[in-house]
Amino acid sequence: MKRLITILSCICVLCSILQAQNKAEIKTKIRQTYLSIKTMQCDFEQNKHTKMLNETITSTGKMYYDNHNLLRWEYKTPESYVLIINNDNITTKKRGKTTRLNSKQSKMFKQISRLMLNTISGQALSEEKDFQVNVNVAPTEYLVELNPKKVRYKQMLKNIIMHINKNTYMPMSIEIIEAKGDKTVINFKNIKTNIELNKTLFE
Repeated sequence: MKRLITILSCICVLCSILQAQNKAEIKTKIRQTYLSIKTMQCDFEQNKHTKMLNETITSTGKMYYDNHNLLRWEYKTPESYVLIINNDNITTKKRGKTTRLNSKQSKMFKQISRLMLNTISGQALSEEKDFQVNVNVAPTEYLVELNPKKVRYKQMLKNIIMHINKNTYMPMSIEIIEAKGDKTVINFKNIKTNIELNKTLFE
C-alpha cells in the first residue's frame, strides 16, 4: 500500500510539472504571436455591465494599433467617440470637440493608457512585476488571467481575462472586471494584422 501511495504521489508530481511546462510553453507562444504583430486593425463589440444600475450597455466600433505605442479606439455606436493614444499624448474626439492632454500630467491617465497599450500589445503578459499571469486551458481557447499585484492597478481592477484562440494564438475577446464590480467584455472580429495603417489615424 505504501509503495502504491508513493507511485501515485510521483505520478501526481510529474503531471504537475508537465502541466506547468505546458502552460509556460503556451504563454511563450502567445507572447511570440503578439511580438510578431506590428500593426492590427479590427472591429469590436463592447458590452459593459454596471453593477450599480444592473444594466448592460453595448457599443461597437473599430480599433487600430501600431506597435510604436499608437492606439486608436473608435466607437461608432451608440454614439461617435474616439480615443487616441500616441505615446504620452492622449486625444479624445466627441461631438466635434477635440481634447488633448499629456499623460505625464495625470498619473491616472498615464496608468490607463499604459494598461490599454500593454493589454492590446500583449506586453502585459511580460509585466510580471505588475500582474500575476495564470494560463488555463479550455476546449477551444486559452484563458490568460492577469491579476494585479500593485496597489495602483488594484484600485482600478480586480482582474483581466484574455480569451486566446488555440490555433492562431490571437485574442478573441477580453474581459475586464473592475474593482467596484463593473464588468466589460470586448469581442474582436475581422482582425487584420501587419497591414499598412495611415498615420493620420493617430493624430
